[in-house]
Amino acid sequence: FARVLASRRPSSRASAAGIGPGEAAAIPTPGLKGDNIAMPSTAMGWYRGPTLMEHLEILGAPVINADWCELRLRLKDFHLNGGGTAHGGVFMTMLDVAMACSTWIDKSRTCVTVEMKPTFLRPGGVAGQLMIARGRKRSGGNSLAFCDAEVLNEAGELLATGSGTFKYLDSGYPTQA
Repeated sequence: FARVLASRRPSSRASAAGIGPGEAAAIPTPGLKGDNIAMPSTAMGWYRGPTLMEHLEILGAPVINADWCELRLRLKDFHLNGGGTAHGGVFMTMLDVAMACSTWIDKSRTCVTVEMKPTFLRPGGVAGQLMIARGRKRSGGNSLAFCDAEVLNEAGELLATGSGTFKYLDSGYPTQA
């Protein structure tokens, strides 16, 4: 993995943004079992880096209750786009994780995203502001879950919404190694 990373060269876009070799993170996150998303993978003993949520500096583990899942992120400069507001990819990640976690309420199965539709309603926050994502399972059966989520700023303003379909896996609830 280290050898592959060392051989990579920044794209022209990354170079134009001032991102040089070794400054961009690469986190192996195969989606089938959620490896390295919220918890370290037991299947990749060779990888010793942060999980995706740690790298993005998501504040703590998602809070899951009987109705919804919530996660929080305090924006840093690296979460921002060229316009100085939260990048849409940050919102999409928060929406996806909040919806996926909302399917874990029974803690018997994990899931993978089948499809997701984000809607961006207004520009995101700036560095230092708190973003809150809440996901909810609306319906589902034995194999699929239908979820929606929202991202709000700390003032309670709605910034983005999303809906998604998730496929259940019988691999069980993710556990920490």
